Amino acid sequence: MRVVAQIENPYFTVTIHQYNDKYIVKLEGGPMDQTYKFPTDSFRNVEQVKQLVNEQFTQNSVEIHKQMMENYKLCVAKIKEDFNS
Repeated sequence: MRVVAQIENPYFTVTIHQYNDKYIVKLEGGPMDQTYKFPTDSFRNVEQVKQLVNEQFTQNSVEIHKQMMENYKLCVAKIKEDFNS
């Protein structure tokens, strides 16, 4: 997997990889990642992929990340509860 771009973002570390005829857009934040895979033949170049990570995409991803964090917290609480019982 080859890193082809990184995107400045106030919420996430955003990295674009190219692997097996796909662009993989990875958003990292805290203990979780979101990954989106797109066929490379859908784009002329990586600059077009970078344009996907716009304000709307970012805001939607923030909302998904919040839901993921709530689920993560529930899992951690369950682990702690099971460990202490």
